Amino acid sequence: MNGEEFLNKLYKDLNLSAEVKHTAKGTKDKNEAVKRYMDRLEYIQSKAANSSRLSDIELLKHLYHRKYVIKEENVPNYGDEFKENIIKSQKESLDKWLDYLLDENTKYPMWAKYWVFQGMLKIGNYDEANEVYQKRSKKTIAPFIEVNPEVIGRCISLIMDHINKSKLNDNELKDLIESGNFAKLYPLLLSKAKAKSYENSNIEDGIWITYHQETEKEATLKEEKGIEPEYLKLYNSLQGYNTGWCTAGNKTTAKNQICGISGYIGGDFYIYYTKDKNGEYKIPRLAIRMDKNEIGEIRGVAESQNIEDGFEEIIAKKIETIPNLSKETTKEYLKIISNMKMLTKLNKKNKQKEEFTEEEIKFIYELDDEIKGFGWEKDPRIKKIIETRDKTKDFNISREIILKAARKYRYALKYINKNITNYKELALQIVKRDGITLQYIDKSIDGYLEIAEAAIRKTGVAIMYIDRSIPTYNKLALIAVKESGYALYYIDKNIDNYKEVAIAAVKNSPVALQFVSKDYKYYKEIAWIAINSNGEAMQYLYKDIEDYEKYAEVAVEKTGKAIEYISRNNVKNYQKLVLTAIKTYDKALSFLDISYKDYWHVAYKIIQNNWEALRYVNRSIDNFKELALLAVKQDWRAIKYLDSSLEGYKEMAKEALIQSDEALIYIGTSHKWYEEVAKEVKEIRIEREKLNKTR
Repeated sequence: MNGEEFLNKLYKDLNLSAEVKHTAKGTKDKNEAVKRYMDRLEYIQSKAANSSRLSDIELLKHLYHRKYVIKEENVPNYGDEFKENIIKSQKESLDKWLDYLLDENTKYPMWAKYWVFQGMLKIGNYDEANEVYQKRSKKTIAPFIEVNPEVIGRCISLIMDHINKSKLNDNELKDLIESGNFAKLYPLLLSKAKAKSYENSNIEDGIWITYHQETEKEATLKEEKGIEPEYLKLYNSLQGYNTGWCTAGNKTTAKNQICGISGYIGGDFYIYYTKDKNGEYKIPRLAIRMDKNEIGEIRGVAESQNIEDGFEEIIAKKIETIPNLSKETTKEYLKIISNMKMLTKLNKKNKQKEEFTEEEIKFIYELDDEIKGFGWEKDPRIKKIIETRDKTKDFNISREIILKAARKYRYALKYINKNITNYKELALQIVKRDGITLQYIDKSIDGYLEIAEAAIRKTGVAIMYIDRSIPTYNKLALIAVKESGYALYYIDKNIDNYKEVAIAAVKNSPVALQFVSKDYKYYKEIAWIAINSNGEAMQYLYKDIEDYEKYAEVAVEKTGKAIEYISRNNVKNYQKLVLTAIKTYDKALSFLDISYKDYWHVAYKIIQNNWEALRYVNRSIDNFKELALLAVKQDWRAIKYLDSSLEGYKEMAKEALIQSDEALIYIGTSHKWYEEVAKEVKEIRIEREKLNKTR
């Protein structure tokens, strides 16, 4: 088995993918097809890597950024700076992989590089509780896993041995290698490499090193003289240790933090290093970033940048030495340190199965106060401890804990003693806040029906936990769908008032239509009500229903978005529906036939109001360039929807660059006319600045 055959087997007939088929025209051999695709990748990457123009490699990286780096809308909303740092860290960490795999000294065959890169893209957050890496998704905020050439080489060597059918002596890795799963093999070998680097590392035998604040000008002058500035010393000291700190993932961030640029106040940076296997203080374990005389943040290297067990006192002693700290800041961080000490203590007690006191129970479940740590997410030890606790025992220690636990945790009612005084009142209070808690309530208790109704009024889908045999089921079903259309899915279709319930459901939400059977005798009546209430219900309408086109007409009148859900094979005048939809929905333009006589005028009118509609215009229409230029003049970002081979692209590129230098990432610098346009853009900007000053 050769490398290409291995890829075909691993990726389930890679040769049939669109990108491979496009490259491999003229061959029927599937392994040869993959080989040609690998050759094409080799050519593209080699051309970019060896180009004398920096822009070629940067533009190649930009394509990878657009495809694999988290989109801004998928980053949790913890502020613009947080989003920016997450995206920067992902770009920087992805670039490290590209730099390594594109380097001329990385002499692995392209199929092996492809295997490594595709596998790396599947590795997400590290789950400390289960000691595994999760699968990467479009919402993963962690940087890409660190590059370790030694471990990559080991992975490729093992997989080559497998391909060549060499005997494998390591039984632990046998299944992973035979499965070809780089996403699991690499982290496993990486963790072993890390474990060795931390061996015999006494956490108390460490040193703090200060990276002093300097201005941007001072840093630049040092670089010009060949002296390493403070921010670069800081950045370089963190490489290869997988700290998870944004400072380690981005030189610009390190510079901003030290020098006070781009929203940072600037200040000293303290790092605590322990010894590596060579006895040198090089392993970063703690970081304190200063905002002048105040602490900006304290970070560790545990999950989500929390600190590891045992580092609390080290931080406390360091805080005592930091000059000019305010009393408020000192108090705040000493409270966090106290929390972390308690967490370390309870983590140890829990592992040794020692009893917790009532105060310790309240602490770990955060019944009185939140456990604030040093990371940007909760300290993972909290969840890990709670998962192993006997909650029936914990939650029933005292009346105080019962009440507090029931209010804080949805699942608490599952563990609370049903015979306690005023249980009904407690249950009512809880389900009124969260109806799903109904699932944890014993159906045999007095007052259950009252509790059930309160739960369903709060959360309609709680009807799933109600027994059909209870006397008020029909009433509860109607209440449920009025609160949530999804509740219809869980309702018994044989109840007497099902029609009334279904109508109430589709009026509340179009999604409910999908839960009504086509065979139900009142289906058509219910469908009409659904479409008239919300045109998007069209997506749930059966395509073979009588009068389908009439439903479609009503739907697009209600909302243009309905055009996305209409089957053109089931209507006679589809283009008429599209024109109706365009009135309220720009994307409907992508469904308009290019042969329509007024296509250009319709498109022009839409783009006048919204430049982004350009993406929905058919490129083959006459005078497309006028529409494109119209969009770019409104907003330079329209250039990203245009191909450089387009007639008039030079003029469009010039207009975009006049508005913003950022347009260059879409335009590039490889065009013959680039220097000419760049000069013209510069002159136009100078003239505009002069004009603005005279005003």
